Amino acid sequence: MKILFVHAASEHLGIEHLSAFLKSRGHETSLVFDPAQFSGQENARIPLISGMFDITPKMLDAVASHNADLIAFSSYTVNFRWALDMAERIREKIDTPIVFGGPHATAVPHRVIRYPQVDAVVVGEGEETLLEMMENMRGGRLPESPIRNVWRKKGDRVEHSPPRPYIRDLDNLPFPDKELFYSKVPAFSKNYMVLASRGCPYRCAFCSNSLYHDLYSEEKNHVRRRSPGDVIEELAASKKKYSIEMVSFWDDVFTMSGRWLEEFAHLYKSEIGLPYDCYTHPLSIDERRAELLADSGCFRVKIGMQTVSDETRRRFLDRAGDSAAVEKTIDILHRHGVSVGVDHMLGLPGEGPDEQKAAAEFYSRTRPERINSYWMLYFPGAKITGDQRESGELTDEDVEKIEEGLSQTSYIYADPSAGRELYKLKSYQTFFDIEPLLPASIAGRLAESRALGKLPYHPLLRQIIVTLAAIFQNDRRYRQHLKLLVSKKHVP
Repeated sequence: MKILFVHAASEHLGIEHLSAFLKSRGHETSLVFDPAQFSGQENARIPLISGMFDITPKMLDAVASHNADLIAFSSYTVNFRWALDMAERIREKIDTPIVFGGPHATAVPHRVIRYPQVDAVVVGEGEETLLEMMENMRGGRLPESPIRNVWRKKGDRVEHSPPRPYIRDLDNLPFPDKELFYSKVPAFSKNYMVLASRGCPYRCAFCSNSLYHDLYSEEKNHVRRRSPGDVIEELAASKKKYSIEMVSFWDDVFTMSGRWLEEFAHLYKSEIGLPYDCYTHPLSIDERRAELLADSGCFRVKIGMQTVSDETRRRFLDRAGDSAAVEKTIDILHRHGVSVGVDHMLGLPGEGPDEQKAAAEFYSRTRPERINSYWMLYFPGAKITGDQRESGELTDEDVEKIEEGLSQTSYIYADPSAGRELYKLKSYQTFFDIEPLLPASIAGRLAESRALGKLPYHPLLRQIIVTLAAIFQNDRRYRQHLKLLVSKKHVP
């Protein structure tokens, strides 16, 4: 049987794992890919330029020519409308069954399945579900019998089954099918994306992990980890095959297990030796783990700061730890020579310019090398979305738009009375972009000055500042991002 994945904008580890699993069971997989440059899905949104890169007609022809038995989309809220539109156009040309999966479909399968171009929705992990679906298809149609993890149409009804258990033994899974994406965009191989685990121990209210904790509520442990040897074996094989320049670990909390990291770090240093970055949580860093990261080649650790307000973190975000823990973590990493990137949200419930001024002062004191600031977005199924609906900050209409992928924007954008406050928040965003470029003394004085809320903001200016900061700091990841943007692509 043949399954065709249709995706846009970025490499997708989930699809690579699904493809490898299905191939290992004797099925054929392929990909139709749209780089979607300047569409806002992965890079800046510049409509005048993105139209020059529109390859939709070629994609539709490519989909039809594959003669697949099943067509699959992985949907995030940011790409859901694109996926729906593409699926509708595909349906106009061919009658192949179309299945949606991914975080958005998992969050609101009851909405997604209503669309006529969607025949089935897979919630949660998809390997075993897609395998069962494909092995029981007959005459080009989906199986008649129920399949766990699946919502599907049956006449005028919609039937669904409960999720199957997590896949526990990750070492027993094949390595991801990197060639699926590398054959389309060879530059993807320069920054090798890898997962050493699945799941997160935390359930922050703004994150999709809160959704998965609810979906798999009967599971005792939501984190499953590959052995260090299995991860190293994948990296070693890929290092021989591709011209990898750096490695990015996409685990939610890479440093969660000190024992695992101890074994991994020694193997990685001796057998791989490439610079890498990873995500962590302030409660999962200590002196020994920082030492292991630095010694094994980790050049940057990314931390989800979100806010410097402990009250906001506790009241709205259900975020473990506090600002003191973050400050200690940054200090430990810096003392071991590891740079730090922090994720910071603007437009959080209850926060305005005062909280951003406090954040500016915090960052000017702790000096992270990168402050990735972005606006609070509401995702379907996330706890904070339901909480804000109950409090009245989000209306039923707001939530419906979020669940339909029509809006994720911070509430402040929709408030006509917030114009002056919004301008100030954007001004702080400019400061967060330039702060790593400034000497500590100047950054500190600017953070305390009245001028901080008057800095100019423009999307193009911001892109220039971020690029200059990346060049100034010799940011490996951003350098790879720029190479990817101008690289040759064999699409669709």
